[in-house]
Amino acid sequence: MHRPRTSVSSAATRTTSSGRVTMAISLSYVPYKPKKFLSISMGGVKENDFVMVMGYPGSTRRYRESYSVAYNQDIAIPFQIDVFNKQIEELQNAGKSDPELQLKLQSRIFEIANTLKDLEGSVVAMRRFGVVDQKRTEETAFTRWLSANPDRQKKYGEVLPSLQQAYDELMRTAQRDLIVQQLAEMSDLFQILSLVNRVVADKQKPQGERNATLAMTALRARGALPEILAARNGPSERTFRSYSASYKAKHACAPKTNSRAPSRKARTLQPRRRSPRCSRGRRHNSRN
Repeated sequence: MHRPRTSVSSAATRTTSSGRVTMAISLSYVPYKPKKFLSISMGGVKENDFVMVMGYPGSTRRYRESYSVAYNQDIAIPFQIDVFNKQIEELQNAGKSDPELQLKLQSRIFEIANTLKDLEGSVVAMRRFGVVDQKRTEETAFTRWLSANPDRQKKYGEVLPSLQQAYDELMRTAQRDLIVQQLAEMSDLFQILSLVNRVVADKQKPQGERNATLAMTALRARGALPEILAARNGPSERTFRSYSASYKAKHACAPKTNSRAPSRKARTLQPRRRSPRCSRGRRHNSRN
């Protein structure tokens, strides 16, 4: 998927080898010249060159199928946008009469707003560039390539139909699953207990099979626990949970299904182009 927005924090520093260092610029500064350093080549790379890559992302969803893009564009991400807007509204209301609480909640508001801007930009970009249609065009070309060779057809012919079936099954419980997921994510206490549960389960494994990253996460969480609990706002959490629980009633949308299943040939040569969409439009994101 196209990533429409990336924000970074940056800083400019100067390193000197002599001179009295102050905040002011001084002609007495002598720039530090290291004996060894890494240079940046602008000449491109060739096969078997060593390449050191840094930056974001560490993973990509740009190769996802059209069913995934449509699900995220029309259901999952809009759901999360709606809930995040409500979270920000409730956190702002909670701090209106308590300046000290407002200060504590401000960091969380900024965090949610930053994620919200990314999600809103993702939906705008996917629709503006017609990513779903691009994916469907690629899938049509793929199925034609398969049909030209019996061996390829036998080996890969069920790839797209099986993915479509998986998303049809996902759609049957998507709204419930998204709400349950959001309810869990809204509560710091629930996330702490979930982390404890994962750590306990991980410790039951042999030493060589344990998750080192999980252990480090638990260690950091333990150090931050007092601050997390101090900043927790129970009334707001309850409001969020009530809002998510009522979402299903306000935005009821059952996925449409065809009464007659397409033939095997039709499924292979013409993948069904059903975009999981409903009239009210705003849903949540599990990035499936």
